[in-house]
Amino acid sequence: MPIPIFIWIAAALISGATVAAYWDDITIYFKGKSFAILGAKATGKTTLHNFLSAGTLSGGTGMEKTEKNILRLKDLNLVIKSSIDISGSEDFVSQWKTVISQANFVFYLINSSKVYNKDQEYIKLVKFHLAKIAEILREIGRRNEVVYIICSFTDLITNESDSNRLRSHLEEIIKNALLELNEAPVVFVGNLNTEQEKEKLVTELFKTIKTKSK
Repeated sequence: MPIPIFIWIAAALISGATVAAYWDDITIYFKGKSFAILGAKATGKTTLHNFLSAGTLSGGTGMEKTEKNILRLKDLNLVIKSSIDISGSEDFVSQWKTVISQANFVFYLINSSKVYNKDQEYIKLVKFHLAKIAEILREIGRRNEVVYIICSFTDLITNESDSNRLRSHLEEIIKNALLELNEAPVVFVGNLNTEQEKEKLVTELFKTIKTKSK
């Protein structure tokens, strides 16, 4: 059956007051949780992983796993049980079932600029990845799982017409790839370029997860 309507979050638009209001609840709820961060190369996976684990900006390649991560956002130190940053190449896709099975939450990152520019090879890879995630969740009995999709590199798309065009492309790609799931994906639109942008995106991400998990 078709998945429900998309939930879109413009992560870059939240205010500092909104961030502060949710820290106590976020700290309690996410302590000890595990996260899987999936996606193709050059989508911001390692940037997000490093920010969750140490508040750093550096990127990387391959697979990284940190058993005890400290999330440093403003004055918050949040101990996370485990986070995994895993590449989207064919060599790594075979490991996704184990990674997803062990994670409490699944994040998939998309390079928005490549979708906007209609990079067909990249779009084909994204569809394959999302379909694989849906297949794995169904196989392990988590068909009602919410997949959190983070659309990075949106700073390259500056006007409303371009944003609407991008959103239309993303909806088509995501909907067709996730038909095996009962729950609508939550799509976050933002950037990972600066500490402030990452703080806003991660805060809105955590806040949304907590709200939907009630």
